[in-house]
Amino acid sequence: MSYRLPLGPSTLLALALYTTACTATGDDSGVDDTDIDDTSAGDTDVNDTDTNDSDTQVADGTAPRITRLAINLSLVNINTTRDMTVTVEFADDDGNLDEVELRLLDPDGVTVSETLSAVDTEGKVSGKLDLPFVVAPTFAGEWSVEAVVVDSEDLRSAPASDTFTVVGFSLGQDACAATGLDCEGQGLCYNVEESTCEYMADRGIDFDVCDDIDVTQVVPVCVSSTTDPEAEFVTDDNRCQFVQYWSNQTDFPLDCRCPEAAFTDRCRRPYDLPGTTSFSDGPRMRGLASTVRAWRGTIVGREWFLPMAWSISSAQHQSVIFAVNLDTGDRRLVTGAYQDPALGITEVGSGDPLVQVMDLKTGSDGKLYAVGATSDIAAPKLWRIDPTTGHRTLIFDEATADASELCPNYSTLPGRKTVQMTPEGWAMDAQDRFYFSMVNMPGPSILRLTIDGSGTSCEYLTRVNDCPTCSDKSNKGVGYSDIQFDMRAFEIVGDTLYTVSDTKLLSVDLTTGDRRLISNGKANGGLGGGPLNAEALGDRWSTWDPHRNVLWTVGALGGSQAVAVDLTTGDRYTWPCWHPTLGILATCNNTGKALVPGPLGFGGMVIDPQPPHNLYFAHDLMSVVKYDPLTGNGYTFSL
Repeated sequence: MSYRLPLGPSTLLALALYTTACTATGDDSGVDDTDIDDTSAGDTDVNDTDTNDSDTQVADGTAPRITRLAINLSLVNINTTRDMTVTVEFADDDGNLDEVELRLLDPDGVTVSETLSAVDTEGKVSGKLDLPFVVAPTFAGEWSVEAVVVDSEDLRSAPASDTFTVVGFSLGQDACAATGLDCEGQGLCYNVEESTCEYMADRGIDFDVCDDIDVTQVVPVCVSSTTDPEAEFVTDDNRCQFVQYWSNQTDFPLDCRCPEAAFTDRCRRPYDLPGTTSFSDGPRMRGLASTVRAWRGTIVGREWFLPMAWSISSAQHQSVIFAVNLDTGDRRLVTGAYQDPALGITEVGSGDPLVQVMDLKTGSDGKLYAVGATSDIAAPKLWRIDPTTGHRTLIFDEATADASELCPNYSTLPGRKTVQMTPEGWAMDAQDRFYFSMVNMPGPSILRLTIDGSGTSCEYLTRVNDCPTCSDKSNKGVGYSDIQFDMRAFEIVGDTLYTVSDTKLLSVDLTTGDRRLISNGKANGGLGGGPLNAEALGDRWSTWDPHRNVLWTVGALGGSQAVAVDLTTGDRYTWPCWHPTLGILATCNNTGKALVPGPLGFGGMVIDPQPPHNLYFAHDLMSVVKYDPLTGNGYTFSL
């Protein structure tokens, strides 16, 4: 009697199986079998428990007995059903056979499928056993089929079994569909093939599934591009499907790197979301006014003190400082003016009013120091702010300062005799001295302003004089001097100030004013590799990253510029990430963008002081985006 056993999905391409420990009966059916009843040489005696020559005793003389068990596996074409034929021949002296029990055991001896098949009046068996296709190498190994015949008096035959060895298999091009692998709670099913393993090997990623895979195999595996497959904002619709994402997992609660996530709100441009959309709790930056702009600021404890400028027709260049929690994204107001829906313009904190604050630093006294102006090249102001009470004190205003408090421009022409300071380059050193950029005469320079109990004084830190009519035509400091544009985007690291001028990154010694070219993104005569010309550097902010040993240059009018510079080599990387095996990469995801859509503009960035030291960007004028430098993933964190 023959029993046909469907092995599973119809998309199997090649399943290499070899029958072991079986003796052929001489039939021409192509079935490798074991003849239990035949006593000729080479056959297995009826007293054996199975086809592998282990003895067992039949229960009694009237019990049914299996005379032959054989397994046939025929290889068929793709997209056709693959059947395994199990032939069971049996006898019963009483002629009252009732049913045949079949079991399929995996290489670990675990029963994975079984059936109880009734014997009808024609002596036929019906039933089904499923051979589950699972990930290699679990699938490979010695499998066995075991049969027992039962008569109507519940007398059972001795079990007979036969084995087959799976040495390789393929589930076609869509193994996930073929197997129906359930990845609930684990992500999504991915068809791993040889090219996947080559991708992993090229990047030095250890992937166990690839240990036994070959060119004929496609293996279904549950994967997730987020370390937590059930992370807070992950859905079945926005899971990233491609290997470049799930092979480099993000710890964030959402992965915005892939097209699948493009329509998820936290991955979309904030400006395009409905005006009522808000992420995290607290007063909304977007709700300040129709015209808003987020600048840079600084970290205090676990909050980013982020200055926001806003304007309405009756009140221009207003400013309020938000505190954005780095862990939750929740927001609160620290100091400045905002629009209360019921009361109109309302002050939080006290003291002198703020005017478009652009940046903040923490002084040695624990107070905040803010710089602001009506525009990037307007006369700057400085405030001292109590971070606890929000009380504000104006300590400097170039527009009203006495000429003796400002640096001379050495002009011999009618008009202004002091340098025109700007807030587009501003820093504060450990001695609480302030550094400003400037425009116009006498040429690209950096000024140092000291404000203490004795008053305010100004001096040149470094100067490249390009003013032929000036009374003093000398430079201050030596070194690199081919500088045609004003210096901006200041950052102090130790005893060195770093600054950007067009495509060039320079260092300036805080003691001598000596200048050195670190990187230059000019196509001709440049220094260091990476993006060139207008894309060479961000030109509004510089931020030292001690955790990755790069200087971030950020900001471009209307763009989304973020370029990290290696200060040793001068190499530049646009929106890089630090791959776990390959190190620093430009455009880690091969997408060329890291933030959610929308311009970064002049929005600044800060670095979380706690591991893994994620980055936060003031994005699209009104939101905070959190960026994972290990993967290049970013999502709207606070809005």
